[in-house]
Formats: sequence, C-alpha cells, structure tokens
Amino acid sequence: MPKPVLIHIDTPREMPLNGRVRVRGWAASDTRLVSASAGSFQRGEALAWEERPDVAAANPAYVHTSGFCGLLDEGLLGPGRLVVRVETESGTDLLEMLLPLPTPPHDKAARLARIRPHLRGGRAFRETPFHFDFLTPDMRERFGIADTDSVSNFEYAPAVRARIDSCGDELVLDCGAGNRPTTWPNIVNLEIVAYPSTDVLAANEDLPFEDNTFAMVVSCAVLEHLRDPFAAAREMVRVTRPGGIIYADIPFLQPFHGYPSHYYNMTLEGAKNLFAGPCRIEQEFVPHYGLPVWAMTWFLNSYAAGLPDATRRKFLQMRVADLTGPAAGYLDEPWVRELSARKNIELACATSVVARKA
Repeated sequence: MPKPVLIHIDTPREMPLNGRVRVRGWAASDTRLVSASAGSFQRGEALAWEERPDVAAANPAYVHTSGFCGLLDEGLLGPGRLVVRVETESGTDLLEMLLPLPTPPHDKAARLARIRPHLRGGRAFRETPFHFDFLTPDMRERFGIADTDSVSNFEYAPAVRARIDSCGDELVLDCGAGNRPTTWPNIVNLEIVAYPSTDVLAANEDLPFEDNTFAMVVSCAVLEHLRDPFAAAREMVRVTRPGGIIYADIPFLQPFHGYPSHYYNMTLEGAKNLFAGPCRIEQEFVPHYGLPVWAMTWFLNSYAAGLPDATRRKFLQMRVADLTGPAAGYLDEPWVRELSARKNIELACATSVVARKA
C-alpha cells in the first residue's frame, strides 16, 4: 500500500556556504496539494509550487504531484536540519533531512590567507572557512544580484591558461569564475554564488581589493550579465597592476541566457572600447569557442525547440538554402508564426521597450 503522501528533497544536500539555501523537491499525494513550507520544526518559509512532469511520470499511482522550490535564510534552518512540510486536503506531512557541514577544499585556508592582505580596508564582510563574503543585502539590490541554479564549471581554455601561466606565482583574479573544477594557489575566484571554489563573494562593479593587486584579471563570458559593464571594466583596470593583463571574453551574437540575468552583448569594437582608454589593446581575435558556428548551431537548435512538434519536424527537414532568402518573405510561415513567445524573446533580432517617466 503506497503512502498517502510522498515528499522528496532534491536540494540542498549539505548546509549552505553563503547563509542562504535554495530548497527544491517534490510531493505526490492522493489528495489535493495545498501548500509547502521549509525551515525548522519551529519556523518555516512558504515554498512555491512548480511544474514537475518528471514526478508525475514517475509516480502514476498518485493523482496529485508537484515540485516545490524556494530560497531560505540559513537562520530558518534547525541546527544541521531541514524540515519540509506539505499540507494536503487530508492533513499535513513533513520530511526532515539532516544537512552535514561542508568540508573546505584542502587548499582553501592557504588561498584565503594569501588574499586577506589585499582586501580593501573599510569594507564590511563576513569571513567563513570557504570565502570572504562582501555581498550585503544593499549590494545585492544595487547591482541586481540574484541567486541562480545555473552553474558554470569549465576548466580554462588553453589560450587563457597560457596567459595565466605567464604570470608565474603572481596573483590572478578570475571575475565570475563559476565553479572551477581545478583551483590554483595564485588564482582568486570571485563569484556571486558560493561554490566550493569561490574565494570571494562580491560584485564585479565594486571589487573589494586594493589598487594594483593583480598581475592578470580574467573575465570569461561575464560582462554581458552585469547591469553596468563599464563600471566593472573600470574596477578590473583599477585592481590590475601596471603592466598587467586583462583577458575578457564577451559574447556578440548569442541568444539570451541568464546567469541569472543577461543585459549586454557587444561587438569587438564595443569590447575594446571598455578598456582602450586606460589600456593598450594588445590582441583582438575570435577564440575557437567563439566562432560563428557556435552561434549558428545554438540558434537553430534553440529555435527548433520552441516549435510545436509537427512544425519542428518540418523545420528540421529544411535545407540551409531554404533559410537564406529575404526575411520578410518568411513572416507568414508556420515555423515563424508558431515559435513560442519565450523563444522569440530569447532569439530576437531586436526588442522594443516603451517607458513612461514617473
């Protein structure tokens, strides 16, 4: 006999690193699901329901299924415990999960000790065994910083790695590092998300380091996600020592993608303009991971994914030559008219905004 209510917690699996915890999971019930909350036995925060077709498919014996998600402050958790409550029409059920404390990477203490003397004075921050946290609530609001489930966890491209190696043992700042699979004694990983590899939580537009600290500053596919890339560029220049290098990858023809938001793509001229005043542009090029073929395949695959099944199948049978005519001649085609609104925004050639001053 199956249980009247099933509750499963997907995340978190351990205590949070930055004082906030994203809860995600699902519930399945014989009776209608009313509400879900998470926290401790004493206090809880309401969770939002979200569609989870995978849960419905995996639990056909249950009439009512849904995912739940929400963001909690660490203070809402019990000591090392997370409690999720689900209310249904027939009552309330709960699931308690023990959350172990995460273990810092073996090299973390040494990296933090090396960073500490270079932190700018007079700035409030929270220090943990994992990182220095400068992201106050005011700063999060000021720079539009929000938590995200998106994770970048790439190793450095060979061209970037070669530049880093040329710095020897001097300090290198990685602005928007993501969750780097490999960490290095001289690389400072700065992020807005507390990954295990993150050393400093801060905004790129207001870096918490002394002037002239780094031999190199790296920014790989980050500046398009900032509200003020010009301020970030000024900060990158400020913390680079005289004669140091700034290496920036910036998308041009890429669809909308949020980490957690996406503001500005740039031409090569625009990218150079960010740094050309205080710096001499030493090299300009298209890296192998920025060749046009990446934009073309990304665009076409994402476009096809936004079409109804029957139209998608016909669209995928088209030849390249079928897609190279005047754009105005395609406007009444099903594969244009039936593209989802979300995909139209993601892949738009242009968008419009109308604003009225208060």
